[in-house]
Amino acid sequence: MSETSQSKFPRLNDTLKGYVQIGLVVGVLAAGVVINQILASAATPPRQSVSGDDAVLVEVVRPQPVTTPLIIRETGVAQSRNTIGLTPQVGGQVVDVSPNLASGQVFEAGEVLFRVDPADYQAELDRANADLSSAQADLRVERAEAEVANNEWQLVNPGEPIPDLVARAPQIARAEAAVESAHARKRTAELNLSRVEFSLPFAGRIVNTTVELGQTLSPNQSYGQAYALDSLEISVPISATALSRLEPAVGRPATIRVNRGETVRNYPGEVVRVEAELDAQTRQAGLIVQPTRATDILPGTFLEVEITGPQIEGGLPIPEQAISDGMEVWVVQNGRLAKRAIGPLGLGDDGTILVAPFNYGSGLIISPLVTPTETTPARIVGEGDGS
Repeated sequence: MSETSQSKFPRLNDTLKGYVQIGLVVGVLAAGVVINQILASAATPPRQSVSGDDAVLVEVVRPQPVTTPLIIRETGVAQSRNTIGLTPQVGGQVVDVSPNLASGQVFEAGEVLFRVDPADYQAELDRANADLSSAQADLRVERAEAEVANNEWQLVNPGEPIPDLVARAPQIARAEAAVESAHARKRTAELNLSRVEFSLPFAGRIVNTTVELGQTLSPNQSYGQAYALDSLEISVPISATALSRLEPAVGRPATIRVNRGETVRNYPGEVVRVEAELDAQTRQAGLIVQPTRATDILPGTFLEVEITGPQIEGGLPIPEQAISDGMEVWVVQNGRLAKRAIGPLGLGDDGTILVAPFNYGSGLIISPLVTPTETTPARIVGEGDGS
């Protein structure tokens, strides 16, 4: 064999190897495409039909318009309108302290909270009484001397007017003034003696106090704070829309719910005023609700408040479980899922949510939906399923 022929065979072998490699690559790619299509078709759920068994099975209600009182339910915070200082008007050593003079304790109107030693003030009253008796005696002497002088004048100067100096008019006037002054000192002494017993003219709660038995108090100095129970208020933030539905808001009855663990107490109350300004951040209005003598509500407590508004006519009562985030509901419309935005009006007296009327199609869905999408076929329980 010639050298020329031998040189051609290696080239032919190389060409055949190249074709084989290309064929293998194409085969692998084709197999991958086929496998991918098989997997994709297996992962894709079958297309649902409106009348097939694969439609979403849902429970619905068909709410009817009702006329019911509007209930606004909000959370508020309790606060006292103001606090009063425990400021005695007289000083002295404390000789008696009420058990109710302690932080958090409730006291009645006029209840004696503490008493200072009355000895000095009793002595002052005794001196005032003595001064009054002396002044009254001086006045009687002046009047007696004036009567003697008047008689003597009439004997000497019959029928002539008696001069003031003879009648001792200036002396009598001075004695009468002394008596009035003594009366005033007596009233002051009696007032100071009555002030040794410290009380407040309202039923309230002690916020804090530093008064102790045996302590010496100075007059007109504060030794603690208290607030009146009827000054307790609940500030309730409310949207401008809800406020407009309550108009007129002032005078509306309210129920304040106090939650103490397993115990829940309800107190009646009333909307007494609307705050003058909207909140700068939330742009909400503020209602002030006053409870009726709620002794276990403390300032700073968060409370649930229900305010009863006017009658709502034509509102649709919607179960709470039917409402999703964003105040939306799902309905069945022409055999498919559809989403509807709702306009809440408030709560009905049975706790359902009242909304403005809307088209809920074949029914409002109340059963849970897992990642629902609009136009998904839907079938209502008990309708068209043979049950």
